[in-house]
Amino acid sequence: MPEQSFWAQRWEKNELGFHELEINAHLKKYIHALCPNAEKKVLVPLCGKTLDLLFLSTHFGEVWGIEYIESAAIDFFRENKMEPSIEDIGCGKLYQCANIHLVVADIFAFLDETSMCFDALYDRAALIAMEKDKRNRYAQLLRTRLDEHATILVVALNYPQEEMDGPPFSVAPDEIQGHFETDKGLKLLEDQDILDPQSRWRQRGVTRMRETVFVKEVS
Repeated sequence: MPEQSFWAQRWEKNELGFHELEINAHLKKYIHALCPNAEKKVLVPLCGKTLDLLFLSTHFGEVWGIEYIESAAIDFFRENKMEPSIEDIGCGKLYQCANIHLVVADIFAFLDETSMCFDALYDRAALIAMEKDKRNRYAQLLRTRLDEHATILVVALNYPQEEMDGPPFSVAPDEIQGHFETDKGLKLLEDQDILDPQSRWRQRGVTRMRETVFVKEVS
């Protein structure tokens, strides 16, 4: 995963091509698969200032976003006209308003130090932000923090890695299945070609770009 300074510079320069201005379409389509209810906690790693947090907050009892750029947390609450409380915690800072908890911390430190167990995982930005060795470590730590019956929604990209430096990195379907091999119900539901003639990926030299969506529903 790129160093924190890399992401800090992206936020400082407002180079936020990875930030979606709307709620993710796949999240809206498959929210039912996450089996949300007022008793459950959902984990959103490397969340940035995504509006997905607001959407999830209307479906889950607790939303836990993890992001190590503090300005992203500040922007999220300011842009959504929310006044969070701020608390120092062991691995960083906790910004909280209503049922949205946004932890400013390194994702590995958070997963290693927290004692919480999560009922659902929504990953649209974490796996594709990490090099392969970091993805392996991330998946191992996730398994210690997800309930054995946790539901999962993963959105990833698959392209010839040699054609473009990440992030975002290419994460092939077989690799994703491997990371969640203990979650036998993880299924590939969508595998879409997203490389249109005007695509920013084509401008970066990519000849093939597919977006994949994986879901594990409650057993």
